[in-house]
Amino acid sequence: MLATIDKARAEIRQMRGGAGAHVKAAITPLVTATVLPAVLRAFRKAQPEAELTFHEGLLVQALPGLIEGKIDFAIALASPQDLPYEIEFEPLADIDAVPMVRTTHPLADAQDWNQVADAEWALNLSAGSQSMNLVEWLRAQGFRAPSRILHCSSPYLILDMVRRNDLIG
Repeated sequence: MLATIDKARAEIRQMRGGAGAHVKAAITPLVTATVLPAVLRAFRKAQPEAELTFHEGLLVQALPGLIEGKIDFAIALASPQDLPYEIEFEPLADIDAVPMVRTTHPLADAQDWNQVADAEWALNLSAGSQSMNLVEWLRAQGFRAPSRILHCSSPYLILDMVRRNDLIG
């Protein structure tokens, strides 16, 4: 992430000379919920005078803005092979997906996929979402994908539904 910020800073200096710069970044919900505060602190340290605009959404929503130059960069979950040729990709970290339940969930100690496959799940099945990647991976591995799904477009809604109900996220 710091390398991305350094690159953005260099581009800003080239285009606008530093002061008065306006940076527009697309941020995916998972990044927003996890590392955005650290990214913001690092950016503010590097560019204290820059105006900053965040657009939250999935990478598929940000791609047109990136290609058209309306968004300067994105911090997002991505697979380089799935990106258009116009997009330059720099991996920052590997992300592991782990099903989550509240500690008192009846399946909290489940150790086998078959134990949880028939449970009710809260997932965001939008194109490019981590949930959709999980479902596609399960199918590719020969596992049954969850069939009882509460469709949620917000990671915060998923988190709250899992926290308060017998749902898996």
